[in-house]
Amino acid sequence: MIRRRFLQSLLVCAGAGKVLTACSPPTEPLRFGANAWPGYAPLRLAEASGLISPERLRVLDFPNSSMVLSAFRNGTIDAAGLTLDEALALAASRQPLRIVLVFDVSDGADVIVGRPGISALDQLEGRRVGVETEALGAYLIGRALERVSLPLHSVEIVSMPLDRHESAFASGQVDALVTFEPVRSRLLEAGASELFSSREIPGEIVDVLVVREDVLRTRRADLQAAVSAHFEARLALLADPAAAAERLGARLSLDEVALRAALGLIQLPGPEENRRLLGGADAGLAQVLVTMSSRMKSLGLLEGELVLKGMLVADLVEAV
Repeated sequence: MIRRRFLQSLLVCAGAGKVLTACSPPTEPLRFGANAWPGYAPLRLAEASGLISPERLRVLDFPNSSMVLSAFRNGTIDAAGLTLDEALALAASRQPLRIVLVFDVSDGADVIVGRPGISALDQLEGRRVGVETEALGAYLIGRALERVSLPLHSVEIVSMPLDRHESAFASGQVDALVTFEPVRSRLLEAGASELFSSREIPGEIVDVLVVREDVLRTRRADLQAAVSAHFEARLALLADPAAAAERLGARLSLDEVALRAALGLIQLPGPEENRRLLGGADAGLAQVLVTMSSRMKSLGLLEGELVLKGMLVADLVEAV
């Protein structure tokens, strides 16, 4: 399709008697990548509903966050849906990035669950805990263990991507899992116990739109269209979750009931709240980034100095 549009543009230029070198070739759509987290549903819904042109944006689905991070590093995608700690880890690996939108704030949707018989965090000592180590899981288990004065090395960390969580739990490969919706609900229905959730560390588990610095500079109009479409689709999602589930259910592996349950465990900030979170030196997320980077260093999840100044960019949400 892209090749055909390119050939058509050459014919138009030639037919108009223009010099071919003066015609700009069509630009590929922005490539946004994310896992199946419900907080990214509005942007997927925007794409599926035609609220943004496919020439501007393509949303790519990944089975887990580790693959999203890898795709961002190697340039397969231009933008990504990530948690703040994942964004900091990328920045620490010298990835020039900017945060331009807050998708959601987790309020209980990210959890640590234990097998039957494990009902408290301190019972995890010496146990096998499945964690997507390159992604949010490492941060969440570290913060949870701090609550019961256990060091990270007191548990046996089993590196495990999201798409293996349910099978590993069912087969007894792990005693506990760091996971999130919709896997959370399915494991609880299967008899798991919730040991810890993002509700206990309010404001820390935040999902954001991360873009490459050069993409923000060269594709601002496309990014602005994506941000505006996200907010439009957010309203549609909140107004009619049933219709959204019908459009996205297979893509996100959830039905209307599961989507409503997930929406009850996350906050989806609108434009005004986004402006507060992203704008200015005293923005809501500015201090969170400072505190989180310090905690990640103490947990051994981050090394070296980070330049946090300029990482938050409010221009796009201010224009909505």
